[in-house]
Amino acid sequence: LPLYGNVAAGAIAEIEGVDVWNVETIDIPSVMLGRYANDDHLFSMYVNGDSMDKVIPSGSIIAVKTLEDNLYKDGDIVIFSHHGEYSLKRYRPSMIEGFVIFEPDSNNPDFKNIPINNSSLHEADEVSIYGKVIFYSTTL
Repeated sequence: LPLYGNVAAGAIAEIEGVDVWNVETIDIPSVMLGRYANDDHLFSMYVNGDSMDKVIPSGSIIAVKTLEDNLYKDGDIVIFSHHGEYSLKRYRPSMIEGFVIFEPDSNNPDFKNIPINNSSLHEADEVSIYGKVIFYSTTL
């Protein structure tokens, strides 16, 4: 799988640019990817931060599947961007009417929900969801 560096699991942060001509790759055994083993819409990243540490510890590697926007479901763990900064959070489209919430799942109570107005989801420079976590591992 292509390995695109680090994604923040903490405060939303900038991601280091990826040179599309020199992308690193990582081997993840097919048995670990299950039904996604031969999927061409996967990529991987390292997790940096503890806002999702109840589910995915800092330092883990994640495999992510890109989906059409209407296929993300409540509770999916997603990589998203807001104003060009990126994070890993739980997707909650129905918690507050008119908003999508990106929710941490952390032992640290300092991490708070990130509410984003639904109208921002249709503006490409405002908010984008890049994929859903389908696998994670602390070691490979």
